[in-house]
Amino acid sequence: MPGNEKYEISCTFIGFTAEQIQLLSLRLIKDKVNLISIPPLYLNENITIHSSVQNRVTVARFDANYPVTKITFNSITCDDQGSYTWTAIYYDGGIQTVTARLLITFKGIYIRFFIDIINKASASIHRFGTKYFVLKFNQNK
Repeated sequence: MPGNEKYEISCTFIGFTAEQIQLLSLRLIKDKVNLISIPPLYLNENITIHSSVQNRVTVARFDANYPVTKITFNSITCDDQGSYTWTAIYYDGGIQTVTARLLITFKGIYIRFFIDIINKASASIHRFGTKYFVLKFNQNK
C-alpha cells in the first residue's frame, strides 16, 4: 500500500574493470518514461531525475570503487506501480546494452515485487558473458 515506507532498488555490477565502470551509463525507465539517467563517470555530469519522482527519491550512484547504484523511494504513491526497466550501456570490445525488467504492484497492504516479471524474488542475477548485474529490492522500515 502506498505510504511513507522507504523502498530501495539497487543494481550491482560484477566483473567490470575500473575503466568499464568509468564508461558505464545507467537508466531506470518506468512504463517508457525515463525516470533516472546516470551518465558515465568520465563525463562528470549530474544525474537526471524525472519530475514525477524528483522530490521522493534519492540516488547513490556507482563509482569505480563501489559498483552499486541505489535508488531509494522515500515514499510510495499509487503512480509508482508499474513496469520498470534498468538499461545499462557499457564498453566491452564494443558498445553493449543490457536490460533487466521488474514489476512493482500493490495488493492490499503489501507491495509485490517481481523481477523479470516472472520471478517472485527480492533479488535477481543477470549474467551477460563474464559480467553480472545483480538487482535487489529492499523495504527499509
